[in-house]
Amino acid sequence: MSMSRRNFLEFSAAVISAPGAADPEATQPVVRDGPASPNFWPIPLQGNVSFEELAGAGISEAMAKALPRAPRGACISWGIPFQIDRPLLLKDHPVTEKLAGLKAGWLAFVHTTDMKPPVADERGLIRPMRGEGWLAEHVADYVVVYSDGGEVRIPIHRRHQIGMFRPRWGENCFQAVAHTKPFAVRPLHQQPSTLLDAGGNWGQAETRVRAADRGPWVNWLWAWKNPQPDKPIVALRFEPRSGVTIVSGVSAGHASQEPLRWETRRKAVLRLPEGLEFDYRLDALGRHKQIQLDMGQIISAEPRRIYPQDNWGDTYNNKLPEISPREILIEYAAHPDARFHLWDGTRIPVAELESERESGPMARVAP
Repeated sequence: MSMSRRNFLEFSAAVISAPGAADPEATQPVVRDGPASPNFWPIPLQGNVSFEELAGAGISEAMAKALPRAPRGACISWGIPFQIDRPLLLKDHPVTEKLAGLKAGWLAFVHTTDMKPPVADERGLIRPMRGEGWLAEHVADYVVVYSDGGEVRIPIHRRHQIGMFRPRWGENCFQAVAHTKPFAVRPLHQQPSTLLDAGGNWGQAETRVRAADRGPWVNWLWAWKNPQPDKPIVALRFEPRSGVTIVSGVSAGHASQEPLRWETRRKAVLRLPEGLEFDYRLDALGRHKQIQLDMGQIISAEPRRIYPQDNWGDTYNNKLPEISPREILIEYAAHPDARFHLWDGTRIPVAELESERESGPMARVAP
């Protein structure tokens, strides 16, 4: 692609000033794809191995090479906070994590599996062919232990509740999502640094979206609904069944429905105060500086266009609308329990906006 001198200078300046260009999160194995929801809190795990020790713990060479990119520290995925310090390696023996009488309606697990090469028969055929992701293979059981001695056993299957750390294209999970939520990207003519943020890959800006489900190391986020939320949980027992499973973190919380499933897209208008100019640029994870969602995602933010509703029939053909200087049209998809997080610390529940039609500086746009 040829580039004029003027375009080159504009691109270079945009890269230097891009919101995510100097962001340490772009290079460090810390995942924070948005603000954390107050509905969830991380459960500290003792773990049975360090990330540094995993390389010599019988994992594949490919997984060992990818270890430096494994997320760790204080992470936020899909609005759910996780504290990833020492992971759990499930391979040969069960591992038990004791809890202090935890009560929660949902448990969220961030975990992944190692690669497992398909095995061919004497004729060189792979039967049944489950794909490289070994569809539906039973890899582990997670056992929830209650204070009264009762237990709930949860079977964990590949490409359902968990996937491989490096999935093949098209082999995602049915019940789990990658640890970074999908996000929008701006076209190059609006934000030249998009090319840098997208890793320089051709076609990233043209699609206007990144699924964020590929990378050197992918954890899978899966949420389990506790059938007895009022009963204290005193332990989690992890029992390996097949292959290698790594549990990086667990979070607990409450949600009105499946916390990883968003509603269909909605629209709202954000009114800016006098003197505040909206920054339309996105960082490397598709985040705006002045408005974000925890359990959801901003699809687009554009200046509101004002059309002559009252006298449209009297205007001339192809008349352009006026552009509002202080109103931003926000398109989003979110969980019913999600909250907007604004530049000044204000939090606006999506449910409140839906029911009241207006909340603070935001107003719902009817479908």
